[in-house]
Amino acid sequence: MEGYKFVGVERKAGTGRVDVQLQRPDGVTERIEVKGTRQVSGVHLLQLIQYHDEGERIAVAALEETVKPADWFVYAAKSMLAEIDEFMHRFPEEAARVYNPTKELCPSCIRTECPHSSRGKRNALCKPNVNGG
Repeated sequence: MEGYKFVGVERKAGTGRVDVQLQRPDGVTERIEVKGTRQVSGVHLLQLIQYHDEGERIAVAALEETVKPADWFVYAAKSMLAEIDEFMHRFPEEAARVYNPTKELCPSCIRTECPHSSRGKRNALCKPNVNGG
């Protein structure tokens, strides 16, 4: 990271997310989302891309790896995310019935950290959450 200048740290209250902002030697600011996991997951990468601003350089860093998505990948992922968002808003009932299991999310409320579930097993207190919040 030679030549990089520390710009600042942005903390998101309640989410455990920390963004570090660095300025590259060419003057471009890079935002790095820091995760406490060992590896970067697909969900981490999509979350990073979802909040990407045009012209911004981004990366997601875990304990053992850092991923800097290429511009073409960011564009393709944002396009896919926009289509999913449109589908969810136009057809909320159908969207609520679509189930795409992933080990990183609670199978009922689709949160990464469900307060009512243990190791992916649904608890009676866990309520389905179509918004993923």
